[in-house]
Amino acid sequence: MKRKVFLQGGVILCLSVLFVLSCLTLSYGDEANAGVAGALYDESATAESLGLEPLVLPDDFYPVYMWDHDWARTYATIEESLTGMAECELTTSCFVRAEDVPLCERLGLKCMVEIGVDCHGFKEKPAEEIESLFRPVIESTRESEAVIGYYLIDEPGADEFAGLAKCVAAVKKLAPGKFAYINLFPGYASKLGVDAVSQLQTHTYTEYLERFVQEVRPQCLSYDNYLVEYSEDMANAELGAGYYKDLLEVRRVARKYKIPFWNIVSSMSITDSSTPPNVSRLAFQAYTSLAAGAEGLGWFLYYPVMGSYTPVGKDKERTIIWEYLRVVNKQVRVLGTVLNRYETTGVFFSEATVGAELPVMPGQVVTELNAEYSHVVDPGKRPTCMLGEFRAKEGQGLAFMIVNLDFSHSVKVDPKLAAEGRSLQVVSPITGSVSGERPSSGWWILPGHGMLFIVE
Repeated sequence: MKRKVFLQGGVILCLSVLFVLSCLTLSYGDEANAGVAGALYDESATAESLGLEPLVLPDDFYPVYMWDHDWARTYATIEESLTGMAECELTTSCFVRAEDVPLCERLGLKCMVEIGVDCHGFKEKPAEEIESLFRPVIESTRESEAVIGYYLIDEPGADEFAGLAKCVAAVKKLAPGKFAYINLFPGYASKLGVDAVSQLQTHTYTEYLERFVQEVRPQCLSYDNYLVEYSEDMANAELGAGYYKDLLEVRRVARKYKIPFWNIVSSMSITDSSTPPNVSRLAFQAYTSLAAGAEGLGWFLYYPVMGSYTPVGKDKERTIIWEYLRVVNKQVRVLGTVLNRYETTGVFFSEATVGAELPVMPGQVVTELNAEYSHVVDPGKRPTCMLGEFRAKEGQGLAFMIVNLDFSHSVKVDPKLAAEGRSLQVVSPITGSVSGERPSSGWWILPGHGMLFIVE
């Protein structure tokens, strides 16, 4: 998880890495709710009762972005930075200044604009004053089709929710059709009653997410989770299980309230003890997000403001990780736009997957998944896979994505459908075209990668 402290203007000051030690002791969901009398949110609330207005983006656009502030200007000009990001197959820039919007337009990038106001401690601030603070930036940029929203704050505690509700309302009022971007903590952030200092300021992650939606009334859920990196590519199974738990819990809340969710993952070595990212790690984070129904993907970080092994190095040159990231981003933006026409209906795991609390197969579309390694892998070892199922937003179409959760070995899969007689088409992650050619014994999926199937 990020521990970011910013000076005015968005320049990063420091990063604490004490989270690694705390991750093993923190609990998820309602497990830490012992001793708490009653829910601190309305369990019967719905999207309709809250009057939520979900973020709606064009079907041919999938947000893929680097978590980035003005510190990029210390490494290159804003034009060099944004040009490089566009060449890295990113579709979105965050977070730009108002004067940078024309450059985003020229490069074909969507963008989120820095609101330019410290949004902490707004609980007692009148709504009219907040609107007056936001108005200059919003009025100068809201007519641009490149602008999809305005960045407000990162990782707020629940004590900030009342003030942030006013901020979100101000953006909705001043910029209809745009959204107020707020990024949330992961589930391994410190909690009330568990840690000496609480970042969430709630007793559980579920309470944190539910209260955020009910009190702030956002248009989208965005959160970050770096447990794939911290667990050494899920080698520490206990630590890595938290990645899946957060993914499923944020997905659950987003579906409950009919709003999209975005996932921010790691594109670097945040700590000195972390191994560098490889293409399997990058693909794993991207494909598990897609399979769970995430409608946006962010990466932390692009420049070596902290940590190491970033896409762009300290010498300001692109690294091999930049190239790996470009390849994965291409796949995400292609498959993401295909999945924009579908909605997530289920997520399942093979029985071999760590975490007994995770939903296991069969699914509703795929009832059985035969998966195997090549003959040179230990014959006693079983592949682990993730299955994400989807249905078309219009019509009767079905789709599913299978993700190979092994970082080292390819896996051959042969899915069995609930409805007999239907054919399968595989979507190319490079062109988006479909192929109905079925291998005689199944499809091979690369380590950490996934495959999207359309059911005909």
